[in-house]
Amino acid sequence: MTKKGLLDNANWVYHQADQLGKFEGDNNRRPSGIQVKALTDVMNGLGWNAGIRKPSKSLDPNAWWCDNDHTNLPEILQSLANNFHTDQQIGQLFNVARDAAGQIPCKDFPDNPFYRYQVNNQSPYRVRCCMPGCYHRLSRTAIVHWIATLVEDEVIDGEKFGGRNER
Repeated sequence: MTKKGLLDNANWVYHQADQLGKFEGDNNRRPSGIQVKALTDVMNGLGWNAGIRKPSKSLDPNAWWCDNDHTNLPEILQSLANNFHTDQQIGQLFNVARDAAGQIPCKDFPDNPFYRYQVNNQSPYRVRCCMPGCYHRLSRTAIVHWIATLVEDEVIDGEKFGGRNER
């Protein structure tokens, strides 16, 4: 492959990500899973891959650049809020999400597997981080919002409770 071909490929991948808005968002939040995937593919297009992440296959029909019908946080949040609003339903949502992901990471320390939520109260339904010294709490509304964020970031498979993950 020539240098020009390599740069043209990287430029095409970058423009796909830019046109689909994959690099837009709040600079105070961690990048979503799809944003990391797009950046990995741009860097791979330039010939760089540290071996930490797996780049998309160019002919994959489910690659993120083939996604014309994506689900974003407001749509996920609306879907969950419509279906889960009582204490019992929020409890079911939390249990299904926890089973799907193995655990629900703490919002304050999402990259540390020791910081995870557990049920703190059934009525009103609340969860809190189980790590001593943290004990971050989430109310019912905050639980739904955090789970929607985890679905958007592809930490949790939204198919488990009727949501949808972005490809």
